[in-house]
Amino acid sequence: MKKSIRLILSALIIILCSSVFSQSAKKYFKNGSKKFYYRDYNGAISDYTKALEIKPDYLDAFYYRGLANDNLMKYNEAIADYTKVIEIKPDYLDAFYNRGNVKSKLKEYEEAIADYSKAIELKPNYFSYYNRGIAKSKLKEYNEAIADFNKVLEIFPIDDNAYNERGYAKYKLKEYNEALADYNKALDLNPNNAYAYNNRGWVKDELKDYSGAIDDYTSAIKLNPNNAYSYNDRGNTKRRLQEYNEAITDYNKAIELKPDFVYAYNNRGIAKRKLLKYNEANIDYKKAIDLKPDYSHAYIGLSLIYARTNKFDSAIYISLKGLTYDSLNTTLNDNSGWFYLEKNEYDNAIKHYNKCLIVDENNFDAMLGLAVLYYQNKDIMNSKKYLDKAINVEPRLTNGMEGIAELEKEDYSYSEKQKILFKKMFDELK
Repeated sequence: MKKSIRLILSALIIILCSSVFSQSAKKYFKNGSKKFYYRDYNGAISDYTKALEIKPDYLDAFYYRGLANDNLMKYNEAIADYTKVIEIKPDYLDAFYNRGNVKSKLKEYEEAIADYSKAIELKPNYFSYYNRGIAKSKLKEYNEAIADFNKVLEIFPIDDNAYNERGYAKYKLKEYNEALADYNKALDLNPNNAYAYNNRGWVKDELKDYSGAIDDYTSAIKLNPNNAYSYNDRGNTKRRLQEYNEAITDYNKAIELKPDFVYAYNNRGIAKRKLLKYNEANIDYKKAIDLKPDYSHAYIGLSLIYARTNKFDSAIYISLKGLTYDSLNTTLNDNSGWFYLEKNEYDNAIKHYNKCLIVDENNFDAMLGLAVLYYQNKDIMNSKKYLDKAINVEPRLTNGMEGIAELEKEDYSYSEKQKILFKKMFDELK
């Protein structure tokens, strides 16, 4: 009888202790939740951790500690907490969804997609489809992204952001008219969607509706005056219209808003180069390279400055330096071919033209370079072969020097020496 009483008392003590510990864990959790509400995330984490020391399988403490770590941008810790939640409760949809969000922030898009897919498997939902679509766009899986945004719009047909994101995927697939329709719908639903205006500007640029593109960028700027990207994009369109001073004004504003804006420095360099302000352009290109040493476009622009001022050794040096970061860059290889041709270093010129054509077999500018190189060396058969190939890809060359003039209105640039050779070659071989 005494033994039985002792066993009963022991059991009661265990139950009471367990209850006390459980209450203590709940108390820490409750305190942590108050701190979380007031955005004291470090304090919340401390209390959630104490709760877990008392109750190591406390699911809610893991989950909310994950949220607090996420808010503090402690992403690896957040992933560990969400993973623990999933171990305890494998069908916890929100844990999969939130872990997917954290992995997206870490640019671990494939893993994020796996988590969103699991959340969808547990229960199809708007948020998982939407964020999975974004992650697929980041991986350039645009058709798959469109499928997800279609699902989003089935669930919530008046979501302007889903139309905007689907429009972006179609834009990247060069389905410009379909993209335009999506951006139009996004703006019908929400006329204050600055991103939709900006993105529709991209589409209108591609459709050569430049005035329409400028109007859209201007609308985006009115809605969000601190978005440096809209100023940069509007500057690009003005540059295409050869409104170089107006473009520079926009690039200046973009740089004022975002002083480390690599693309704006490079684009301003292009505009200044077009205005023959070579020293100023040189400074902008070098700034872009300082900010992003592997940015091939800045090396291209800087090398063209040196070529324009007949400093072909410097042009070659800069072009080759750019190729150390991107050895297959077609423009750098093509330009290197022209720079070497200017110095009559034919073997090096041929090497770079051929490297360009290995990557892009339809690069008419490299074909034109080889045509004039062989013409200069009196190899008429090869000269005509490459000229015919170039004309086949770029029919404007059928018009000889008029075609060259048309190309120079774009971003192609040829020296006076090269244009003299072009004229002779066209007269003899066409």
